[in-house]
Amino acid sequence: VVVTEVDPKYHDARRALKEGDVIQRIKVSGSNFVSVSNTKEFEQATRHLKEGDSVMFLIKRNGNNFFVAFKIKK
Repeated sequence: VVVTEVDPKYHDARRALKEGDVIQRIKVSGSNFVSVSNTKEFEQATRHLKEGDSVMFLIKRNGNNFFVAFKIKK
């Protein structure tokens, strides 16, 4: 899933993610990593996010893979 924009209400995510990043896997507090290859899978993996949840993404940026983690805050 290619990042085109980040919802302004997710301040930490806006600092961690950049336009053009490719989100490959997602881990939400208390769950296992889930692979996401399209928007529908991304929405399913993130639909229950709420304030205070921790999220970790496996990102590909400029040919490099790395993790970004943040808490959902308003």
